[in-house]
Amino acid sequence: MADTDEMKLNWEWPAGRTAEIRVLVRVTKVEKEGKGPLGIGQSPSMGSHLPDATVLRGEIVGRPKSSVAEGVVLRLPMRELPEVAPGEVVGLGITGGSVCICIGKVPADLHGESAKDWLSSMKCG
Repeated sequence: MADTDEMKLNWEWPAGRTAEIRVLVRVTKVEKEGKGPLGIGQSPSMGSHLPDATVLRGEIVGRPKSSVAEGVVLRLPMRELPEVAPGEVVGLGITGGSVCICIGKVPADLHGESAKDWLSSMKCG
């Protein structure tokens, strides 16, 4: 998947905001983010610093009509990431086009319309 086919998302806590769109994402990879040269990327003084930063990559399941992206790359704190493995599906709440404010693991027994119903009722914001 080319970078242009990916929706790049950054994590922010909801702070009273609600999700403008919600998407289902099949997880393809979860990895701890590198610290960069000399560990500079983990400095608390950096504006983009997230505690224990983790990167989730996945494929959008049932893309919204407004999205041309096929995949997602989400950078978030490890403590906000539910326990997931490649192949499992998560729901994301997105605001401002590139900010993820909530994430939840879709129960394994839900598929298709049931997963979409779950997504619409997922607590977010």
